[in-house]
Amino acid sequence: MQHRVAVVGTAAIPVGPHQRLEDVSELPLEHEILGRLAVEATKHAGIGKDDIDSLVCTHPREYTRQLYFSTFMANYLRLPCRAQVSEVIGNGMTGGLAFDRAMQDVEQGRARVALALGVNMETAVSAAEHMNRTMRATGDVDFHTPFGHLEEPHH
Repeated sequence: MQHRVAVVGTAAIPVGPHQRLEDVSELPLEHEILGRLAVEATKHAGIGKDDIDSLVCTHPREYTRQLYFSTFMANYLRLPCRAQVSEVIGNGMTGGLAFDRAMQDVEQGRARVALALGVNMETAVSAAEHMNRTMRATGDVDFHTPFGHLEEPHH
Protein backbone atom coordinates (compact mmCIF):
# COMPACT_ATOMS: atom_id res chain seq x y z
CA MET A 1 0.00 0.00 0.00
CA GLN A 2 1.38 3.38 -0.98
CA HIS A 3 1.06 6.31 1.37
CA ARG A 4 0.89 9.97 0.38
CA VAL A 5 4.12 11.92 0.83
CA ALA A 6 4.51 15.62 1.59
CA VAL A 7 7.47 17.83 2.38
CA VAL A 8 6.55 19.48 5.68
CA GLY A 9 9.77 21.24 6.69
CA THR A 10 13.01 22.45 5.14
CA ALA A 11 16.20 24.27 6.11
CA ALA A 12 19.38 25.18 4.24
CA ILE A 13 22.48 27.30 4.35
CA PRO A 14 23.56 29.39 1.36
CA VAL A 15 25.76 27.64 -1.17
CA GLY A 16 29.32 28.88 -0.81
CA PRO A 17 32.56 28.36 1.05
CA HIS A 18 31.89 27.65 4.72
CA GLN A 19 35.34 26.19 5.32
CA ARG A 20 38.68 27.73 4.38
CA LEU A 21 42.23 26.43 4.60
CA GLU A 22 43.55 29.60 6.21
CA ASP A 23 41.40 29.23 9.34
CA VAL A 24 41.65 25.46 9.70
CA SER A 25 41.37 25.64 13.51
CA GLU A 26 37.95 27.29 13.19
CA LEU A 27 36.38 25.02 10.59
CA PRO A 28 32.70 24.28 11.13
CA LEU A 29 32.17 20.54 11.15
CA GLU A 30 29.53 18.86 9.03
CA HIS A 31 27.54 17.51 11.98
CA GLU A 32 27.38 20.97 13.56
CA ILE A 33 25.93 22.49 10.40
CA LEU A 34 23.49 19.63 9.79
CA GLY A 35 22.46 19.50 13.44
CA ARG A 36 21.41 23.14 13.31
CA LEU A 37 19.57 22.57 10.02
CA ALA A 38 17.75 19.49 11.36
CA VAL A 39 16.50 21.52 14.32
CA GLU A 40 15.35 24.32 11.99
CA ALA A 41 13.60 21.87 9.62
CA THR A 42 11.72 20.06 12.39
CA LYS A 43 10.70 23.39 13.91
CA HIS A 44 9.50 24.54 10.47
CA ALA A 45 7.52 21.28 10.14
CA GLY A 46 6.02 21.56 13.62
CA ILE A 47 7.30 18.15 14.67
CA GLY A 48 9.65 16.87 17.35
CA LYS A 49 12.71 14.68 16.96
CA ASP A 50 10.77 11.74 18.43
CA ASP A 51 8.55 11.81 15.32
CA ILE A 52 11.43 10.99 12.97
CA ASP A 53 11.40 7.32 11.96
CA SER A 54 14.02 7.38 9.20
CA LEU A 55 17.27 9.25 8.56
CA VAL A 56 18.98 9.26 5.17
CA CYS A 57 22.23 11.20 4.84
CA THR A 58 24.34 11.97 1.84
CA HIS A 59 27.62 10.09 2.04
CA PRO A 60 30.19 12.71 3.03
CA ARG A 61 33.36 13.20 1.05
CA GLU A 62 36.48 11.53 2.33
CA TYR A 63 37.55 14.90 3.74
CA THR A 64 35.11 14.65 6.63
CA ARG A 65 36.57 13.55 9.95
CA GLN A 66 33.53 11.49 10.95
CA LEU A 67 33.05 7.92 9.71
CA TYR A 68 29.64 6.16 9.74
CA PHE A 69 28.20 9.62 9.36
CA SER A 70 24.48 8.75 9.33
CA THR A 71 24.78 6.60 12.45
CA PHE A 72 26.72 9.38 14.12
CA MET A 73 24.06 11.95 13.11
CA ALA A 74 21.21 9.78 14.42
CA ASN A 75 22.97 9.57 17.77
CA TYR A 76 24.06 13.23 17.76
CA LEU A 77 20.45 14.33 17.18
CA ARG A 78 19.07 11.58 19.49
CA LEU A 79 16.63 10.38 16.83
CA PRO A 80 14.62 7.19 17.48
CA CYS A 81 14.77 6.08 13.78
CA ARG A 82 12.52 3.03 13.96
CA ALA A 83 12.91 2.51 10.18
CA GLN A 84 16.32 3.10 8.63
CA VAL A 85 19.54 5.01 9.17
CA SER A 86 21.57 5.04 5.97
CA GLU A 87 23.84 6.93 3.60
CA VAL A 88 23.60 7.24 -0.16
CA ILE A 89 26.06 8.33 -2.84
CA GLY A 90 25.30 9.12 -6.44
CA ASN A 91 27.93 11.00 -8.46
CA GLY A 92 26.35 14.46 -8.51
CA MET A 93 22.89 13.23 -7.55
CA THR A 94 23.60 12.31 -3.96
CA GLY A 95 21.29 14.92 -2.41
CA GLY A 96 18.46 13.88 -4.72
CA LEU A 97 18.97 10.23 -3.87
CA ALA A 98 18.84 10.97 -0.12
CA PHE A 99 15.59 12.89 -0.63
CA ASP A 100 14.18 10.11 -2.82
CA ARG A 101 15.09 7.37 -0.31
CA ALA A 102 13.47 9.35 2.53
CA MET A 103 10.29 9.80 0.47
CA GLN A 104 10.22 6.07 -0.34
CA ASP A 105 10.30 5.23 3.37
CA VAL A 106 7.15 7.29 3.90
CA GLU A 107 5.48 6.18 0.68
CA GLN A 108 6.01 2.49 1.47
CA GLY A 109 4.86 2.84 5.07
CA ARG A 110 8.20 2.13 6.75
CA ALA A 111 8.25 5.61 8.28
CA ARG A 112 5.68 8.25 9.08
CA VAL A 113 8.38 10.97 9.06
CA ALA A 114 11.74 10.70 7.30
CA LEU A 115 14.61 13.18 7.40
CA ALA A 116 17.09 13.63 4.54
CA LEU A 117 20.33 15.47 5.35
CA GLY A 118 23.23 16.41 3.12
CA VAL A 119 26.41 18.45 3.17
CA ASN A 120 29.46 18.54 0.94
CA MET A 121 32.57 20.23 2.31
CA GLU A 122 35.49 20.56 -0.09
CA THR A 123 36.87 24.06 0.34
CA ALA A 124 39.14 23.14 3.26
CA VAL A 125 41.14 20.87 0.96
CA SER A 126 43.71 22.13 -1.52
CA ALA A 127 42.77 22.04 -5.20
CA ALA A 128 45.72 19.70 -5.87
CA GLU A 129 44.56 17.20 -3.24
CA HIS A 130 40.98 17.39 -4.50
CA MET A 131 42.04 16.79 -8.12
CA ASN A 132 44.32 13.91 -7.12
CA ARG A 133 41.51 12.19 -5.19
CA THR A 134 39.00 12.86 -7.95
CA MET A 135 41.24 11.46 -10.68
CA ARG A 136 42.03 8.41 -8.57
CA ALA A 137 38.34 7.81 -7.91
CA THR A 138 37.04 8.23 -11.45
CA GLY A 139 39.74 7.19 -13.87
CA ASP A 140 42.44 4.67 -14.56
CA VAL A 141 44.60 5.27 -11.48
CA ASP A 142 47.85 4.04 -13.01
CA PHE A 143 47.44 6.04 -16.21
CA HIS A 144 45.44 9.21 -15.47
CA THR A 145 47.11 10.21 -12.24
CA PRO A 146 50.57 10.83 -13.70
CA PHE A 147 49.47 11.86 -17.23
CA GLY A 148 46.03 13.49 -16.91
CA HIS A 149 42.87 12.77 -18.87
CA LEU A 150 43.24 12.36 -22.61
CA GLU A 151 41.11 14.29 -25.06
CA GLU A 152 38.98 12.48 -27.60
CA PRO A 153 40.86 12.00 -30.87
CA HIS A 154 39.74 14.34 -33.64
CA HIS A 155 38.43 12.55 -36.73
